[in-house]
Parts: sequence; structure tokens; C-alpha cells
Amino acid sequence: MRVRTVALAAAVVALAAAAHGNERWPGGGETHHDEEIVDDAGAFARPRGGRHDPVPNFGVIWERTLTRSGQPRSPEGWTWLRRQGVRSIVNFRTENDVDYAGVGFEHVLWLPFKASMPPKDADAERFLALVRDPDNWPVHIHCKGGRDRTGLMAALVRMPPASTVR
Repeated sequence: MRVRTVALAAAVVALAAAAHGNERWPGGGETHHDEEIVDDAGAFARPRGGRHDPVPNFGVIWERTLTRSGQPRSPEGWTWLRRQGVRSIVNFRTENDVDYAGVGFEHVLWLPFKASMPPKDADAERFLALVRDPDNWPVHIHCKGGRDRTGLMAALVRMPPASTVR
């Protein structure tokens, strides 16, 4: 029950925070989640291809720091993420069938949980530790569709580090 309360609170905090333009990332620096994604050096480019993007539901949470999506549909999707500078991958799918190291990702965290059940507290803490460490940036999080689990965990990241929910 506590985990569901945390998940609900995280979603509420994220919605409130999204209404406030640029904010501060817990590790310092401004976030730029409302900016248009551009295709220049050092910034994430949006994958081309519309409905059949190699990286479905791609979105930037914090520019040059954290992105999210569904499971890339092809090796080209993983290569595209790597070319964007992504160093770390967090997989929320119950399957872990990708050779992330073979594509060149430096840090990989597998935290499987179903969309109908929030993650365990210990897993959420491991996730936050990885995402808040600048040595791991940029981090890309994904699940199967890039909506439910990544949305929940993106909301969790946006909670202030010292916040607690009872």
C-alpha cells in the first residue's frame, strides 16, 4: 500500500512540476523539459519516421540528462540512442533481452516491474541513485510502450530528493 501511495504522490508532484517551466535538476543545473527538441550538437534530436520511429514514444525529460521511450524496435533504435550520447539505460520491462553493452552503453540497470504494480521501494531507490548521479548522464529509461512505467518513474525522479510520503 505504501508503494502505491508513493507512486500516486510522484504522479501528482510531476504534474504540478510540469506546469512550472524550467526547474532545477536535483544534481544542479536547469531542466529544459518544455523546450523544443533541436537537431544540433550536444542536444537530443527527435528520431524521424513518425508512427514507425525506431524509438517509439521518445521524449526528453531533462535535456542532456534524462530521456524516455518504449522499447526500440530495431538495432537502429539502440544505435540512434547511443549516437545521441546516451550512456546509461534503465529497462523496466520484465524481459531483459538486449545486449546493451554490445551497443556501447556504459551503465545498465534492469528493474523489472509490471505496469499494474509499482516498483519495490529498494528498486526505486536504486533507480534514483543511478539517475541522480551525473557520471551516468545522459540516462535513457524504457519499458515496452514508453507510457505507463516510464511515466511513473519520470514522475518519481521529479520529486524532491528529501521528500517522503506516508
